[in-house]
Amino acid sequence: MAGEKILIVDDEENIQRLCKEILVRQHYAPVSVGAPLAALERVRNEQFDLLLTDISMPEMDGLSLLQAVKEIQHEITAIIITGNGTLDKAIESLHMGAQGFLVKPFTHQELLQAVAEALDRRRLILENMRLKLLMPLFEVSQNLLSETDPNALFHQIGLVAQKETKSDGVMLMLCEGPHLVLRAEAPRSALGGEALAFLTA
Repeated sequence: MAGEKILIVDDEENIQRLCKEILVRQHYAPVSVGAPLAALERVRNEQFDLLLTDISMPEMDGLSLLQAVKEIQHEITAIIITGNGTLDKAIESLHMGAQGFLVKPFTHQELLQAVAEALDRRRLILENMRLKLLMPLFEVSQNLLSETDPNALFHQIGLVAQKETKSDGVMLMLCEGPHLVLRAEAPRSALGGEALAFLTA
């Protein structure tokens, strides 16, 4: 799917320009910078789908940049570019969360293939995360369809919330007029921990 925003980081202007031209022709939205610190500033202010970075740069190497970027935008994916491709560097970049590895000089097709594959994997990861988040809602909806006792249903909702938030206890409260009314809570013995989840509706 075209239109993804891609941050290109390389201290060689010709590499920046080449990557940008190729990606624009494929209807991506590339942004290029020549230094890691400038890249971090962009990442703090803009959302990107993909980081395309050289591994060897004066201010900071590409793997350190990737680590710093992921602390700001956790879901970003990355492709590492290097002029000296070794198996060790490829493995290290994958361990750091990169989804691709390009060795200079690379062809137009190699760049486009690496970008497409990295973005496809990112979409799959995000979809899996979305489905995981929806599973508790599905579980509750199943109970809604089968449970006729409101108190039992509130208890089930509380259990799901406790499990998903990893809380020591749960209190479920409903708005009835101007007041909040307690409808379900974890057993008193379970409320001695530090984390407590409150649900209101």
